[in-house]
Parts: sequence; structure tokens; C-alpha cells
Amino acid sequence: MLMQTKTARRLSSGIALVIALGVAISVGAQRPVRARLPEGSVGIAAKYPGDAGIERDPRVIFVEKFDAGSIEAVARRWDEAKSKPIMSLSLDVPPGSADSKSLRITHVGGRGTGAHLYRRLLPGHQQI
Repeated sequence: MLMQTKTARRLSSGIALVIALGVAISVGAQRPVRARLPEGSVGIAAKYPGDAGIERDPRVIFVEKFDAGSIEAVARRWDEAKSKPIMSLSLDVPPGSADSKSLRITHVGGRGTGAHLYRRLLPGHQQI
């Protein structure tokens, strides 16, 4: 019983320390205040279930549906496509998606540094 009490005290002390450190870190860090992104039933995406038709909304600046027939065709829509050999198009899409494909990037541990698709913002969109 005494052993359980000491263990419980150590655990609660550890939890208190973690909470205190979390508070100290969050209080001490001065971050710029940013507007929260809309969630749930507000925002642009809320009007387009599964993103169907979202590319026609004038407020949307870029859409990638991965609907091209190949990775090469997808890569042409981007400024840079790094490590295309480990990219593939997949039929595994999120439930409710209006699209039929997604991008799969396969990484083998210890080999390479991953992959990415990169695109600069169009003129007039320095910050989003």
C-alpha cells in the first residue's frame, strides 16, 4: 500500500510538472494573433461537399484533384515535383470525397528524404 502511495505521488508530481511547464511555455511565448480558420459548416469548403465543384469558386486560388492519368501529368501542374518515382496515384480516397484518386508517397526508411509537390502563389496572392 505504501509503495502504491509513493508511486501515485510521483505520478501526480510528474503530471503537475508537465502542466506547469506547459503553462510556462505558453505564457512565455508571444505569438502573433491570427484569425482562426473556419471549421464545420462555415468557410468555402462547407459549400462544396466532398470538394465537388470547389474549383469553380472565384475565392479558390488552386485545386489539385490528382485526376490526371499519371504522376507526370500531375507534376506538370506544379512548379516542382521532387522524387516522382516514389509517388503514385491511388484509388484510396477519403470517405465522402467527390474525387476518385489521391496521391500516395511511399518512403522507405533510410533511403531518400521523401517527396513533395511545390507551387508558388499566383501574382496577387502574396499571403493567404
